Amino acid sequence: MKKNLLLCIFVGVSLGIYLFSRYDKEELNLVSLNDKKIYVLQYGVYENKEYLNNIKPKYVYDIENNKYHIYVAMTSNKDNLEKLENYFSKQNIETYVKEKAIDYEFYDVLKQYDLLLDEAVSDSSIKTVVETVLTKYEENGLNGKNKRIAT
Repeated sequence: MKKNLLLCIFVGVSLGIYLFSRYDKEELNLVSLNDKKIYVLQYGVYENKEYLNNIKPKYVYDIENNKYHIYVAMTSNKDNLEKLENYFSKQNIETYVKEKAIDYEFYDVLKQYDLLLDEAVSDSSIKTVVETVLTKYEENGLNGKNKRIAT
Protein backbone atom coordinates (compact mmCIF):
# COMPACT_ATOMS: atom_id res chain seq x y z
CA MET A 1 0.00 0.00 0.00
CA LYS A 2 2.80 2.43 0.91
CA LYS A 3 4.65 1.51 -2.29
CA ASN A 4 1.59 2.36 -4.42
CA LEU A 5 1.10 5.67 -2.61
CA LEU A 6 4.76 6.64 -3.06
CA LEU A 7 4.63 5.62 -6.71
CA CYS A 8 1.51 7.75 -7.27
CA ILE A 9 3.12 10.75 -5.57
CA PHE A 10 6.32 10.33 -7.60
CA VAL A 11 4.42 10.04 -10.90
CA GLY A 12 2.22 13.05 -10.04
CA VAL A 13 5.17 15.26 -9.11
CA SER A 14 7.09 14.18 -12.23
CA LEU A 15 4.17 14.90 -14.52
CA GLY A 16 3.58 18.26 -12.80
CA ILE A 17 7.20 19.32 -13.26
CA TYR A 18 7.14 18.22 -16.89
CA LEU A 19 3.89 20.05 -17.69
CA PHE A 20 4.94 23.27 -15.97
CA SER A 21 8.30 23.29 -17.74
CA ARG A 22 6.55 22.87 -21.13
CA TYR A 23 4.01 25.58 -20.27
CA ASP A 24 6.71 28.17 -19.58
CA LYS A 25 8.52 27.43 -22.86
CA GLU A 26 5.33 27.59 -24.92
CA GLU A 27 4.31 30.84 -23.24
CA LEU A 28 7.65 32.45 -24.14
CA ASN A 29 7.31 31.32 -27.74
CA LEU A 30 3.81 32.78 -27.98
CA VAL A 31 5.01 36.15 -26.74
CA SER A 32 7.77 36.33 -29.33
CA LEU A 33 5.38 35.26 -32.11
CA ASN A 34 2.88 37.96 -31.14
CA ASP A 35 5.31 40.83 -31.64
CA LYS A 36 4.71 42.36 -35.07
CA LYS A 37 6.60 45.07 -36.92
CA ILE A 38 4.93 48.09 -38.45
CA TYR A 39 6.17 51.19 -40.23
CA VAL A 40 5.64 54.53 -38.56
CA LEU A 41 6.21 57.94 -40.06
CA GLN A 42 8.07 59.75 -37.35
CA TYR A 43 7.81 63.51 -37.28
CA GLY A 44 10.54 64.00 -34.73
CA VAL A 45 11.95 63.32 -31.27
CA TYR A 46 11.80 65.98 -28.58
CA GLU A 47 13.26 66.20 -25.12
CA ASN A 48 10.87 68.86 -23.88
CA LYS A 49 7.08 68.58 -23.90
CA GLU A 50 6.66 72.30 -24.64
CA TYR A 51 7.90 71.69 -28.20
CA LEU A 52 4.86 69.50 -28.83
CA ASN A 53 2.59 72.55 -28.78
CA ASN A 54 4.04 73.73 -32.12
CA ILE A 55 3.31 70.54 -34.06
CA LYS A 56 0.63 71.07 -36.73
CA PRO A 57 -0.54 67.60 -37.88
CA LYS A 58 -2.49 65.23 -35.68
CA TYR A 59 -0.03 62.92 -33.94
CA VAL A 60 0.57 60.38 -31.21
CA TYR A 61 3.69 60.11 -29.14
CA ASP A 62 5.50 57.52 -27.10
CA ILE A 63 7.87 58.39 -24.31
CA GLU A 64 11.09 56.41 -24.61
CA ASN A 65 14.20 57.27 -22.60
CA ASN A 66 12.59 60.53 -21.43
CA LYS A 67 12.12 61.67 -25.04
CA TYR A 68 8.89 62.24 -26.94
CA HIS A 69 8.78 60.25 -30.19
CA ILE A 70 6.16 61.84 -32.45
CA TYR A 71 4.32 59.70 -35.03
CA VAL A 72 1.96 61.12 -37.65
CA ALA A 73 1.06 57.88 -39.46
CA MET A 74 1.56 54.12 -39.34
CA THR A 75 1.00 51.14 -41.58
CA SER A 76 1.75 47.44 -41.71
CA ASN A 77 1.86 47.47 -45.50
CA LYS A 78 5.06 48.58 -47.19
CA ASP A 79 3.11 49.55 -50.33
CA ASN A 80 1.04 52.03 -48.32
CA LEU A 81 4.21 53.59 -46.98
CA GLU A 82 4.88 55.42 -50.24
CA LYS A 83 1.30 56.69 -50.34
CA LEU A 84 1.67 58.08 -46.81
CA GLU A 85 5.05 59.65 -47.54
CA ASN A 86 3.62 61.38 -50.63
CA TYR A 87 0.61 62.60 -48.66
CA PHE A 88 2.77 64.22 -45.98
CA SER A 89 5.22 65.56 -48.54
CA LYS A 90 2.35 67.41 -50.26
CA GLN A 91 1.49 68.89 -46.86
CA ASN A 92 5.13 70.07 -46.45
CA ILE A 93 5.49 67.79 -43.43
CA GLU A 94 8.88 66.14 -43.25
CA THR A 95 8.86 62.62 -41.84
CA TYR A 96 11.10 59.60 -41.79
CA VAL A 97 10.23 55.93 -41.66
CA LYS A 98 10.93 53.84 -38.59
CA GLU A 99 10.08 50.21 -37.86
CA LYS A 100 8.37 49.58 -34.55
CA ALA A 101 7.30 46.42 -32.74
CA ILE A 102 3.69 46.33 -31.61
CA ASP A 103 1.37 43.85 -29.98
CA TYR A 104 -0.64 41.40 -32.02
CA GLU A 105 -4.02 42.95 -31.20
CA PHE A 106 -3.19 46.37 -32.64
CA TYR A 107 -1.49 44.76 -35.63
CA ASP A 108 -4.79 43.13 -36.59
CA VAL A 109 -6.59 46.47 -36.27
CA LEU A 110 -3.96 48.18 -38.40
CA LYS A 111 -4.23 45.50 -41.11
CA GLN A 112 -7.94 46.33 -41.46
CA TYR A 113 -7.23 50.04 -41.86
CA ASP A 114 -4.49 49.24 -44.36
CA LEU A 115 -7.17 47.74 -46.59
CA LEU A 116 -8.97 51.10 -46.51
CA LEU A 117 -5.72 52.94 -47.15
CA ASP A 118 -5.09 50.70 -50.18
CA GLU A 119 -8.31 51.99 -51.71
CA ALA A 120 -7.92 55.63 -50.64
CA VAL A 121 -7.05 57.96 -53.51
CA SER A 122 -7.97 61.45 -52.33
CA ASP A 123 -6.05 63.37 -49.70
CA SER A 124 -9.18 63.70 -47.57
CA SER A 125 -9.75 59.93 -47.50
CA ILE A 126 -6.07 59.30 -46.67
CA LYS A 127 -6.30 61.88 -43.88
CA THR A 128 -9.41 60.19 -42.45
CA VAL A 129 -7.74 56.78 -42.38
CA VAL A 130 -4.53 58.18 -40.87
CA GLU A 131 -6.37 60.01 -38.09
CA THR A 132 -8.53 56.98 -37.30
CA VAL A 133 -5.44 54.77 -37.03
CA LEU A 134 -3.81 57.26 -34.66
CA THR A 135 -6.91 57.20 -32.48
CA LYS A 136 -6.92 53.39 -32.45
CA TYR A 137 -3.23 53.39 -31.58
CA GLU A 138 -3.95 55.60 -28.61
CA GLU A 139 -6.66 53.22 -27.47
CA ASN A 140 -4.64 50.01 -27.65
CA GLY A 141 -1.14 50.67 -28.97
CA LEU A 142 2.22 49.86 -27.44
CA ASN A 143 2.87 51.53 -24.10
CA GLY A 144 -0.53 52.24 -22.61
CA LYS A 145 0.63 54.82 -20.08
CA ASN A 146 3.20 56.48 -22.37
CA LYS A 147 1.22 57.28 -25.47
CA ARG A 148 -0.86 60.35 -26.08
CA ILE A 149 -2.70 61.83 -29.00
CA ALA A 150 -3.03 65.46 -29.94
CA THR A 151 -4.95 67.27 -32.65
